[in-house]
Amino acid sequence: MFLDETWTKTNMAPLRDWAPRGQRIKAKVPHGHWKTMTFVAALRHDRIEAPWLLDGPINGECFRTYIDKVLVPTLQQGDIVLADNLGSHKSKAVRQAVRAAGADSDEVAQVFRFDGARDSDMMSPRARSLAGW
Repeated sequence: MFLDETWTKTNMAPLRDWAPRGQRIKAKVPHGHWKTMTFVAALRHDRIEAPWLLDGPINGECFRTYIDKVLVPTLQQGDIVLADNLGSHKSKAVRQAVRAAGADSDEVAQVFRFDGARDSDMMSPRARSLAGW
């Protein structure tokens, strides 16, 4: 499974737009909640698992809470957990929690080589062995 996050800022409403001459733009924007909201989920080949909406930006502490409370209960023996190289993903505590659940953890930067190789040649030897190739 691949862990990924995305975010939105509620103050990103457009200030200007086009409308027919003489008509006003009608748009709805959230008032009084000018914050960042982060959505984190685990993407499997057939579904999204362990979704979590955070009212604020992601950091190491929040990501560790996500791992412990949301992701780990969904992990199965032999799962491979991949994450990009965001700083909050690199914690030893995160790796230990994932491995304690019987899954294996790695970062995309260590799994894939970005040297122009294609298909399975693009995977590192470690990733090929984890995938059974």
